[in-house]
Amino acid sequence: AVLEHLRVQLAVDDIAEIERQVVTRSRGLSLDEVRRLVTLARDRLDPIGVGRREDEARAQRALTMFERDGMLHLNLQTDIASGAPVKAAIQAYVTATFQTRAHALDPEAPDADRRTVGMIQADALTEICTHASGCDNGGLPVSGATVVVRVGLGDLTTGAGFATVDGLDEPVSIAACRRMAAGGGIIPVVLGGEGEILDWGREK
Repeated sequence: AVLEHLRVQLAVDDIAEIERQVVTRSRGLSLDEVRRLVTLARDRLDPIGVGRREDEARAQRALTMFERDGMLHLNLQTDIASGAPVKAAIQAYVTATFQTRAHALDPEAPDADRRTVGMIQADALTEICTHASGCDNGGLPVSGATVVVRVGLGDLTTGAGFATVDGLDEPVSIAACRRMAAGGGIIPVVLGGEGEILDWGREK
């Protein structure tokens, strides 16, 4: 279904060859890995469509909040470029928490940290928002919350391709890549034709 819309752009034989390659490379992969493989094939064949899908996703971005059964429920959906810093910050908090847990003197102690990943992620969002509200310059364990955006030199030069964000499946357009590179906490990585790193940028 992901490749279905390309049937109007490519020859039947080309589509069949692409599907054959995807099936061959999918052997032994998990469902998530197969999904990433198909997404990558789609975007390499239709790089212009990346920007279109990105605009559509951004137009549908939303955060809903409601209370039920004594709890506050949050539901966020947003485009990849906008969501990347959110995911990076929360994952950095989770990583720091597990590193601290690994060095606990007694993991079985009554007061040991037994939170699930979901609980820690919820606590991360709470602490990040509390910190932002107070602006007390206190240290949050998210110093590793850096977004790495990888883009080919040819795509960056022509503006016609796409970039990828470490840890996320969907690509971002070159326009979004440039916006992200101009922001904070982003490291732009420029790649050569064989995937070699030509320039590892600095975090801004």
